[in-house]
Amino acid sequence: MTVSAHPLPAPDLSDAYFQRAVCGLRPCRRGGLRLDAERIAGKHIFHHYGHGGCGVTIGFGTTQIVTEQVSNEIPTTEPVAVLGGGVVGLLSARSLALAGYNVTMYAEQYASQTTSAL
Repeated sequence: MTVSAHPLPAPDLSDAYFQRAVCGLRPCRRGGLRLDAERIAGKHIFHHYGHGGCGVTIGFGTTQIVTEQVSNEIPTTEPVAVLGGGVVGLLSARSLALAGYNVTMYAEQYASQTTSAL
């Protein structure tokens, strides 16, 4: 059987086929990513934000770090809250739930309405 190096024609990317353009402005935290923990009023706070538009690409690795931090400090019998419903918040909530935590998410917008959805 012979396989052609170019079995399909190249797509036509001319302006006639251009349907729409979408742009999303991502917040970027001065100083870059914040990935640390602190205690405030007796509560454990784990900071996981400021990816500067890279949450889709680096959120998976940083989420694992946060899940390990939480696991080292909080038993799975304690409830956990995740603030934010973008890609990093969703990844964090999923990772914590898979680790056995009862997770409640709080977000200003549904995931489909965030910049992450773009």
